[in-house]
Amino acid sequence: MSLEALHAKIADLDAEIGQQRELLQKLERAKSRLQCQINSVQDPLARLPLELSSQIFLRTLDVAPQPGAAHGPMLLLNICNSWSEIALAEPALWANIRITFGRTQNSQEILSIWLERARNKPLGVWLDGLLDLDLVAIVWRHAQQLKHLHLMTEGSYDDSDNGVQLWNPGSAPGQLPCLETLTIHGSLHERRCTKIFGPHILELLRLSPILSKCYFERCAPDSFSTHQSLVHRGLRELSIDDAGDLPLDCCAPFFASLSLPSLEFLFLPSIQIPYEATVSFLQRSTPPLRKLNMGEARVLLQCPTLFTALERLELYPSWLSAEKFLIAMDQSLSMLPNLAVWKMHFSHYSARQFFGLCWETLSNVLVARRTQIRVLDIQTPKIPAVQMNPAPDAVSTILHALVSDGMQINIDNFNRSVTSRYCSEFP
Repeated sequence: MSLEALHAKIADLDAEIGQQRELLQKLERAKSRLQCQINSVQDPLARLPLELSSQIFLRTLDVAPQPGAAHGPMLLLNICNSWSEIALAEPALWANIRITFGRTQNSQEILSIWLERARNKPLGVWLDGLLDLDLVAIVWRHAQQLKHLHLMTEGSYDDSDNGVQLWNPGSAPGQLPCLETLTIHGSLHERRCTKIFGPHILELLRLSPILSKCYFERCAPDSFSTHQSLVHRGLRELSIDDAGDLPLDCCAPFFASLSLPSLEFLFLPSIQIPYEATVSFLQRSTPPLRKLNMGEARVLLQCPTLFTALERLELYPSWLSAEKFLIAMDQSLSMLPNLAVWKMHFSHYSARQFFGLCWETLSNVLVARRTQIRVLDIQTPKIPAVQMNPAPDAVSTILHALVSDGMQINIDNFNRSVTSRYCSEFP
């Protein structure tokens, strides 16, 4: 057989192989379609309407799903074709994500694809670890959809003395019309807190007109410019907690820059803010505060008219501050006229001083407001009975009667013989 004939024979065989491959692919596709039909018959989930099966999948997710083949919704992509189609067709499955810097491989690619699959759904994003601002920039590109943003960071790769920055220069997010909750959690190290670049916090508030809840834990805004100011009419809850190792005046510029006329809940249990800065902020905002958690009671004593709507109060006072507060409450029923839940935390020394001097005044306040105050909870260190100044019998009788009438009174960690007659469990 000539060389030309051999080449021709090979060409014929190649053509026949190609035809057989096409036929095999056609048969495999036909088999796959039949298998899908069998799965649809056997799989009850596949027989459900898409909306119902999507809701079932949604109920299997964590609040903040992590990327990974072992976690939903990515796990659903690996079960079968029908489940994968349902998962990809439901954007709500991809509306929340948690990325841990340094642990999630290909973070930028995963985050981009994930958020694109969410289409136009409101987004919740959790970012943990040392901030990668290039990754954060992907989140800012979806600023229009962002509903909840949670940052847990000990810093960023671009830390400065002014605090952790939340975006690179020139790459600030656009408007955040859907953002409702902003949470920033700082250092996890004991006795160390994280400073956040204050102008970025203020800009986030400015860009988020419906933001209602703003929480800072183990961190605080810092390095504000004196000319910055903002009136935010949507913020209802503001919390700055566990930032005790930061300087006294660290948060003062933040409060000097803000007016919050809709604020209902102010949570400042462990940070120290200059008294003048706190008073100025409250007088400028005149908020309808309903819940207040703070260290001392001095502001309450000096500006009582700012707290007429207050329903829940939690204090961490010195015994002297607490004594002055009790005396003011005893002298005027117009002070905190709507207070219903009242909680105080005392140190070992303050507790002994307070209960050595204030039993009678405390009982007078409770009797005068017996139809107003529903709960009194006083948290104290455990104090040996020999160091206690127990309630006089007359006071004990009064407290017992108040509990019988329905008031819940809890004085924690005291010698049981002092409190057992009138101590009620705090909810």
